[in-house]
Amino acid sequence: MLIDGRPDVPQFDLDVLGCPGNMSSHPTQYEGRTADRRPVYIRYRNGWLSIHVGEIGAPDVSGGDDDLAYRARIGPPFHGRIALEQISDLTGVRFDGRRLALSEEAYRARQEREGLVDFSGRRAHWTRSLHPTAAGMQSVYESLRARFGRLAVLDLAAWYRSLHAGQAPLPFLPARPRDLPLHSGLICIGGDDARLETAFTGGHVPATTIQDLFDLVVGYHCSEIVDPRKLWKVPLDAAGLDVTAWPHSTGYLATNFLRDRPESRTAFESLREIANRSFVNLYERVDLLTGTVLERHQGGKWFSNDLVAWCAAAPNRFTQAGKYGDDYIGFRPVAS
Repeated sequence: MLIDGRPDVPQFDLDVLGCPGNMSSHPTQYEGRTADRRPVYIRYRNGWLSIHVGEIGAPDVSGGDDDLAYRARIGPPFHGRIALEQISDLTGVRFDGRRLALSEEAYRARQEREGLVDFSGRRAHWTRSLHPTAAGMQSVYESLRARFGRLAVLDLAAWYRSLHAGQAPLPFLPARPRDLPLHSGLICIGGDDARLETAFTGGHVPATTIQDLFDLVVGYHCSEIVDPRKLWKVPLDAAGLDVTAWPHSTGYLATNFLRDRPESRTAFESLREIANRSFVNLYERVDLLTGTVLERHQGGKWFSNDLVAWCAAAPNRFTQAGKYGDDYIGFRPVAS
């Protein structure tokens, strides 16, 4: 999903008093009251903002459809963190009589710690939800290297492990590996070597500073990369079915960049084109007893091309299969 500019959402005339601040994240939740003692509950989850307003004098709100006063899509799927200032700036809701806004300085200070997306319109934000394999992620990396030359890679998993082990943070110098470190990291496109060495010799470097040093910084994550040698037989023998599944990991690619930087826009368009070639977002639902394709669906998560090829090589191969109610169903990605 690409958010390329400030979200255009309806304005809402509401003044919330005594809002104590953030209660939680994923979802973000806030509570307060209006001047006439109506309870207010604000929730942000999976990119959707909802505001519930209760009856005068009621102790709280139900959080259901009966007291839903406002709902708008603001952020990307699965995103669950938003600042009070951003809610006020986007929707017009006032807090203690004031309309708030998140300054650039405040965003830079809070972005890494709180996982905020810049909704001001200064930056574009893109995320792609994936079902990746090791080969699929490596293919993206190699395509980016072929397009841009050397890439700096920050292995976040290795860095976090050193911190959790109680070791002093090592200088956070960019490496240029042949193979992409799996699980989580940053792929950094562009950048001047002299400036990089100066910036990365002092330990931790804020995410916004890293973004300043490169044309584009691409975050990636894979929850677990399944070894293709560990394919498992789906336990459907009782139905006389011989089905093999390749359990897939979940992950993403994500980036944000200043919209007025043409070099960042150019790098992003190349990234998106490579991602579109490396993954597909079309899958089919199959009746395992008859082999009938029940449905084809496009959208949601994107599957590595090698998963598509593996499923296409034999009729009993799926990425997910099992008994759902009374039906035996398999799911597999297919080429468009």
